[in-house]
Amino acid sequence: MSDGELVRRARNGCNTALAELVNRWSGKVLAFCHVHLRRPEVAADLAQDALLRSIKQLHTLQHPDRYGPWLRSIAH
Repeated sequence: MSDGELVRRARNGCNTALAELVNRWSGKVLAFCHVHLRRPEVAADLAQDALLRSIKQLHTLQHPDRYGPWLRSIAH
């Protein structure tokens, strides 16, 4: 299932879709944060914060198929 479909389902209250988005992107956003910070403990906190922000602000995402780049911009 695409990120866009998962976003649409998550917006409609599907917790399984939301969990899939988090599972799909948590490692990628953690790696992104680690590369930019080079401090594992800080990178983990920042990645978690970015994921939480994305969940809370999911309704503001204009292009659901661009969840990954949007999440990276939050982490950045």
